[in-house]
Amino acid sequence: MLLRDHPLMMYKGNHSWPPAWLWTAGYDNTHPRGEVGILKAALRSHIQPHDRCFLVMEHCGAEYVGRVIAR
Repeated sequence: MLLRDHPLMMYKGNHSWPPAWLWTAGYDNTHPRGEVGILKAALRSHIQPHDRCFLVMEHCGAEYVGRVIAR
């Protein structure tokens, strides 16, 4: 089973994959959608609630952050 298809990758009935990407730095925002770019980091939330993971990726010379929630 692919991680994106796992039943725990849903939050309140909505899929949390692929995440919405938020532009943080670099060249112009290209508004990436889906599974694009190069994963640079995966960070677990250190504040409540602990069910979030933040992904940092690079796409077309810009950096983006996405949030994944698993229950």
